[in-house]
Amino acid sequence: MGTARALGLVAAIGVLLGCGARSGLIDAPSLPASASPDASGAADAPPPDITVDLGLPDTLQPDAGPGARQQVVEACAYTAACTASSGHPVTLSQCLEWFARKGWLDGSYETMGAQLLDRLRSCAPAASCQALYSCYGGTWIGPTTCRAGASCEKGRVQSGAEHLDCAVLGRSCVELPPVTAGERACCALKTCPTEPAASTTCLAGDPTRGVHCKAGIAEEIDCGAWGMVCNPSALPCKGTGAWCMTKSGTSCGSFTVAQFCMPSYGGGDHGYNATVDCSQNPVHGKCNGGGSTFEPCAPAGNECWTDLAAECQGTRLMVCVDGYKLAVDCEAIGFDLCGTPPPDSTPRCMYAL
Repeated sequence: MGTARALGLVAAIGVLLGCGARSGLIDAPSLPASASPDASGAADAPPPDITVDLGLPDTLQPDAGPGARQQVVEACAYTAACTASSGHPVTLSQCLEWFARKGWLDGSYETMGAQLLDRLRSCAPAASCQALYSCYGGTWIGPTTCRAGASCEKGRVQSGAEHLDCAVLGRSCVELPPVTAGERACCALKTCPTEPAASTTCLAGDPTRGVHCKAGIAEEIDCGAWGMVCNPSALPCKGTGAWCMTKSGTSCGSFTVAQFCMPSYGGGDHGYNATVDCSQNPVHGKCNGGGSTFEPCAPAGNECWTDLAAECQGTRLMVCVDGYKLAVDCEAIGFDLCGTPPPDSTPRCMYAL
C-alpha cells in the first residue's frame, strides 16, 4: 500500500445524498481574482469561515449486510457498463475498490469521497445510463470531486467530453493553482490558503467537527461519524485511544471490530488507537487481524477470492465481493447480456452489438 494510504483510515460510513443537491451547504463562490496564484504559486485566498453551521446531516447510511453488498455490486456493474465507452471508463474492480477504501483520507484534495460513493450507490442502477449521469451529476464518475487534467467550464469540472456538474453537488468549480503540481479542477465547497499545504481547524466546542484545508480547497469534516475526533494537523481526524506505533498492525476485538493505529500527523510512525466496525463496509466486512495498521478490514466470506475475475453465466455477471459469490442479472438492470467485448479483458454487462 502506498504512502498516501498511510495518511489514515476512517470507518466505512458515509452520508447518503440521494439524487438531489445536498442541502445545508455553505455557499462556495468561484476562486476570486484576488485569490489567483501569483508567480510563486501561492494563492491570496481568505481562510475558511469556521463559525458557520457545517450543515452535516445527523443520519448516517449503514453499509452492513448482504443487501448492501448486492446493492454495491449492482451499482458498480451498472457504472462499468455505462462508462465503458467514455473518456474515463470505470471498471467493475476499480469501482469495488473504491467502496473497499471508502472513507480513506488518503491525501486527496477533499474529503467528499464517501458521500460521492453513497451518491453513486443510490443512483445506480437507473432507468438508463443518461439517468445515472443526471442523478450522479455528470459523466465523469469517481470517488473525489477533484480531477487531474481538468479545467472549469460553465461551472463544471471538464475534460474532453466528460464532466462533473458542481452545481448538482451544491458546489462551485475551482481550478487549483500550479503549486499542486498538476492541472486540476475541483467542485469546491469553499476556498482557503494554499499554505501550509494541508491543515485542519477544529470547531470550538465540538471535538469532532472542523474544516480541513488542502491545496486551496476547504472541506467540512465530521470525525465523529467514524468514532474519531478532529485533529488540528495535516490529518483531519485522529483516534481516541492510547498512544501507539503505526507498525503495530491491526488487532481484533471481535470478528468485525478492528483496532488500528491512526497516525496523528502526516508521514508519522505513531499516533493514537482508533476502532472501526468493519461490518459497516460492504466490501471488506471483517477484522484483518495481524494485517497492516492501514488496512484493518478484510473480506469476511470464504466462498471465493475477491481478486478473481468476474465471469459470465448466461446473462448473469458473477462477482466475488467480500468473499461471497454474487450474481448481477444484466437483463434485470437494463442491459442485453453479459459478455467480454474486445478490447476488454474482463466480462461486464453490455448492450447487444
